[in-house]
Amino acid sequence: MAKAGPRVRAVGPPLPGPQGRAWHGDRTVFEFASVEAARACYGSADYHEAMRQRSPTP
Repeated sequence: MAKAGPRVRAVGPPLPGPQGRAWHGDRTVFEFASVEAARACYGSADYHEAMRQRSPTP
């Protein structure tokens, strides 16, 4: 995420995870310089590796 340059805007307590999966992290809101920068981050190999590590496999 650091490579994409977002700013952390808010962090909150743990919530139920996306797609109904349990998630044991905190809520974090990131601000990107542009929609394009956010999309590039979401599509990056680094982000998908981080997602894979935090998401349990079924």
